[in-house]
This record gives sequence, C-alpha cells and structure tokens, in this order.
Amino acid sequence: MVNTVTNRIEYQGNGSSAVFNFPYPLHAQAHLAVFVFNSSGVQPAFITPQVLNTDYVLSGTANAQGIYPNGINVIMNSSPNSQANIVLFRSSVVTNNFFIGQNGNIPSTALNQELDYLTLITQRLQDQVTRAIR
Repeated sequence: MVNTVTNRIEYQGNGSSAVFNFPYPLHAQAHLAVFVFNSSGVQPAFITPQVLNTDYVLSGTANAQGIYPNGINVIMNSSPNSQANIVLFRSSVVTNNFFIGQNGNIPSTALNQELDYLTLITQRLQDQVTRAIR
C-alpha cells in the first residue's frame, strides 16, 4: 500500500553528511534518481546527475518481492558541500510486470504490488506536471 503522495525529497549539503534518506516506497534501486546542483545562485546552476555505484551506493532492506517499502538510504562517496542541493526522486520505469493467464486465478499480492507500482508512476507524472512551465 502506498500511503504517501511524496515522490521527491531535497537536502542541503553541509560538508560532513554523506547519507541521505529517501523514506518512500521504491520497487527497485534503479528507480531512484539522484542529482546534485549548485545552490549558490551563481549562474548557470550546474545540475549533475549522480551515477549508482560510481558517485553513490544504496543501502536499505527489501522485502521478499524485492520492494523497499520503507525507502532506502543514499550514501554519497563524498560529503556534498554547503552550496550543494541533493535531490532524490523516484523515477520508475513504465512497464507492466503483471500477467494473468487465461481463466487463471488473480493473485492478490501480485495485483496489489502492480497497483502500487502504477500509483508510484502516477505520482512521478503528477510531480513532473506540477513542476512544468504552464
């Protein structure tokens, strides 16, 4: 069950913290996007996508289905300085992983997981729309 509408979290670097928590459900480590940008006001503000297992690693506990229901921790290789904003957001791949055979039973656990996954995708789309120029 997805009980939050939040898809994105932002942190301010301080030069000493290297662990940042993404406390929202995540269906796979690859579905988390991590960006760092310079918040000093100096233009242009450089936005740097971070690369998993190069710039950071992830730490968290997945359930039996490989889902991180309580989120995950991002551990940066170095502590971002005080002019760095760290943005974490869920960016799930849009796929259908659920299959029901002809005249087959519908497994409730798998159906609930797929509905949760669709909710996460919809939340990301909603986040993009609300941040777009209108």
